[in-house]
Amino acid sequence: MQPQFKKRALVLGVGASAIAALVACGGGGGSESSASLSPSQVQGKAVDFYLSQANVVFTDCNKTTTTDTEGNFTVPSGCAKSAIKVSGGTDIGTGLPFGGVLQAPATDLTQGGTVLVSPMTTLLSQVGTDQSSALAGKLGVQASDLLSKDPMNDSGLLQNVVATQQLIEQIAKALTGLSQSTGGTLTPEAAAAAAAAAAAVASALVGATGSTDVSDPTLIASAIVTAVKNSAASLPASVVANVDAIAANLAALIAPVIAGYVANVNDGLDSVELSATPAETLTALKSAGSMHAVVDSVQSDASSLLAATVTPASLRDTSLADSLASLGNAVAEGDEDTINEAATTLGSNVNSGNLSGLINRVKHKDFLRVDTVSVNDTVVPVANAITLRADTISTLKTAVTQVGSPFGYGNSEIRAGVRYRYNGNELSAVIQRIVLTFNSNNKLVAAQVPAGTNFEFVLKGTTNTRLSVTSTGDNLLDGSTGELVLPIAKLQAKLKNSGILTAAQVDALTPKAPARVTMALALAGTSGQMVRVRAATGHGNRTKSLPVIRINAGDSSVVGYGKRSVVTLLP
Repeated sequence: MQPQFKKRALVLGVGASAIAALVACGGGGGSESSASLSPSQVQGKAVDFYLSQANVVFTDCNKTTTTDTEGNFTVPSGCAKSAIKVSGGTDIGTGLPFGGVLQAPATDLTQGGTVLVSPMTTLLSQVGTDQSSALAGKLGVQASDLLSKDPMNDSGLLQNVVATQQLIEQIAKALTGLSQSTGGTLTPEAAAAAAAAAAAVASALVGATGSTDVSDPTLIASAIVTAVKNSAASLPASVVANVDAIAANLAALIAPVIAGYVANVNDGLDSVELSATPAETLTALKSAGSMHAVVDSVQSDASSLLAATVTPASLRDTSLADSLASLGNAVAEGDEDTINEAATTLGSNVNSGNLSGLINRVKHKDFLRVDTVSVNDTVVPVANAITLRADTISTLKTAVTQVGSPFGYGNSEIRAGVRYRYNGNELSAVIQRIVLTFNSNNKLVAAQVPAGTNFEFVLKGTTNTRLSVTSTGDNLLDGSTGELVLPIAKLQAKLKNSGILTAAQVDALTPKAPARVTMALALAGTSGQMVRVRAATGHGNRTKSLPVIRINAGDSSVVGYGKRSVVTLLP
């Protein structure tokens, strides 16, 4: 999680699953299974990644069915003009139970068509199908795509879909926490919370100016405020009487947490390259590590716990907005000392018992700690902007400490990805395997790229190509400082020695002062395994979260924790 994140000029409007076609139905009672799909019948698909064995309810004709293992279902006869709700089952992307509710508004379906039910059709169910063009404009997609295109066949829609659903689910969790704290009737299983959240996200999205960033805290805060008001019927009179203050304070408290989760999901699916089939695409996403952020968001109950950790009185007190926001930011960072410090400021406005449970859920015990970062042997801050007096960028180094058991029961191995953009060119490089060794003090003492490991390169700009270079055994440890080295100059030399690029082409990729270089670095486990990475703050043992970053290298893409920075080179 993280309270600050990259703004992107496109992506979703809020939430998670792509928008597909609208469904319908009408008729009598009963239930039908989707075991056999007749071509003459209207078929459907439930997508937040595909939902397996989910319950499909045709609300206007009182019939139900169940999806197959790829989210397919058949619309029962007589139900071609019914609205649809989908719940339960398993999301095949995460392998976890689906806890949300998808909807599709009633429409007149033609036999033989296929209807998609997704988070986007859920949004249209709330604002009306006449808002299709407005919604699509906010998402930067075509209105027709919202109604007909399977997001597993469109990377932009897939990113929008998954992030949007997570936004909806996170807001629903916050509403159940508020209800628990104030004595309301919303529960985690209640469809009312999901509906209130979806309606709020839809309103915030349609009302936004221009293209939207799903992780924009302003957008998220606006959606939370509206969601609280949408839930008034399920909240006690004491909340309804002070709904404006409570909604604003809850937004200040929860928005940083939700923004962190949604930004990580969004960035982990950024610019995904689709494979030949949806199944192959999903396999590639898992291998790269894209699904870890989605699983984190699905499994997290931080939004609910945090809402229930502060007292109802604190949510009514408008003077506490800044202190509540500080607590929300601390929870988003996941550092115990920082959370306790923020909670102390609020004093009796925090339930100490609930706070202890919240800390146990969000604090991180097993991770790689980035203690320092240096560029060309000059220590620099872990910041969004860095100014450096140097002719070029030759090396990135980081001092790394092992905290707890970041590799679980596996080997101490990571993948590393680096990307930089300079003078209209982009170079992405992925090192597929780095074997790390730590001493008894958990300090790094060896970092070796085994012989036979591939260095994968993708170049865009003046030269557009992909190539793979096999290592003969590369040492990535600075023995004098104990730092992990990501040698930019060595990567460029490997490109030159490959024989595929000329010296002039490699020279064009080499930053030269004065220049502005946009850089990104990501560290991840091998074979899609989760390895968390956090950054030391310089204050005792405190750490802060690092964002999820995707370095695209085709089938060898890496999605992990890291940092983006703009490096200004001065001669």
